[in-house]
Amino acid sequence: ASTPDGARKAAAQAVTDGAQLILGPLSRDEVGALFSQADAGIPVIALNRGSEAPPTGNASFALLPDDEGLFAADRLANRGQLKVLVISQRDENGQRALVTFREQLRARGGDIVGEIVVDDTATNLATQLSPLLAAGRTAPVAVFMPLRAAQARLVVAQLKVSPIAMLPRVSTSLILSGASASKDGELDGVEFPELPWLLGTRAGYPDAGAMADKLLTASGPSQRLFAFGLDAWKLAAYFDRFGVDPG
Repeated sequence: ASTPDGARKAAAQAVTDGAQLILGPLSRDEVGALFSQADAGIPVIALNRGSEAPPTGNASFALLPDDEGLFAADRLANRGQLKVLVISQRDENGQRALVTFREQLRARGGDIVGEIVVDDTATNLATQLSPLLAAGRTAPVAVFMPLRAAQARLVVAQLKVSPIAMLPRVSTSLILSGASASKDGELDGVEFPELPWLLGTRAGYPDAGAMADKLLTASGPSQRLFAFGLDAWKLAAYFDRFGVDPG
């Protein structure tokens, strides 16, 4: 029923019906409701993180904006690019990624040397950049830009004619929001995390593109739920081993 109470009732019904493992639920509130119980009766692999850690014998996984911020920080830190300029927008997912990006970058010995927040038009970047690149300030060596596609296109176009045109640029999957095949050539060179299956690097599974051609629900943003399902299947298949093998 897409509600916390509905998740609890569904879990109880699954146990009554003889299920051996529960996969799901998907929303954060539903996961929290299930894990707030002492024991669902059978193992649960939840497809999101709840407000509490999974009880012993259960698991949860998710790819959240917070994780992507951490990955972006590690991506830059691994290359020694520790002084970063941030260009963001007022988007909840982007801001969540920025919080973990900042924390992880500092933990790796780096820091954010300047921040710019752009609106939907992102037309005044040069004005905002000038004081951040003034003499005496720490110069950035990379740019982190958790932006939606439309804002990212405008920002990248302006960066190309700025003093920091050659700096590496890293984003999150937020950049796929509003993506356009006819316009996104502007974004060539911007790095962002992607699911391995969608990049064709998961041997032994159906090709993502071929599946999308045959099955409407496996195309577009829904492809990520199918990739999620592949990981969920592997977790379910090896669940007993995970419980006894600390490696």
